[in-house]
Amino acid sequence: YLSTDETSAVFLELKLSIQTNGILQPLIITKDNVILSGHRRWLAAKNLTLSEVPFEYAPEGDERILLIEYNRYRIKLPSELMKEAELIEVVISELAAVNRTVGRGFILPEEARIRTSEAVAIRLGLKRSNYDKIKKVYTVAKTDERAKALMDRLDKGEITVEKAYLAVRTLDESPRLHEGEEEPEFIRHYN
Repeated sequence: YLSTDETSAVFLELKLSIQTNGILQPLIITKDNVILSGHRRWLAAKNLTLSEVPFEYAPEGDERILLIEYNRYRIKLPSELMKEAELIEVVISELAAVNRTVGRGFILPEEARIRTSEAVAIRLGLKRSNYDKIKKVYTVAKTDERAKALMDRLDKGEITVEKAYLAVRTLDESPRLHEGEEEPEFIRHYN
């Protein structure tokens, strides 16, 4: 979900965050100054020409294992991304109310004017279409057990975002009746 490309939206957002708030999470380095955790933070700090970067020394041990363990939880499950997205939407809405620009100072430069869902997708490092599809499954899963099962399968990697989204869409679809019109008895519903 995250990119190491210096021109990616995720990296540019990280740079803006560091420029605005500083580095909030120290880098983890070995006694030989090898970075185990915080490569993107270090690269962003270099791009911003910061003279100092907060760091902590890693405990003694096999550097390969430490590298794996410090970065073990980097990729989040789709449901975890959506929980994070809910909070991001709140923050962006509050910032937009104050700044009249979606997420200025949090997501994007001052001149950016985009929809909140696009800003959240950028913050999460997702394509907007994937974000919208995961959000649909996650939202329906809050009230529908079948959609909850789909969300669980999506988290486990058993199905793709597209398959989960299409399955949830069919859960929502029912024959559309005009207001005041009753459904004829001969119509049968199939799933």
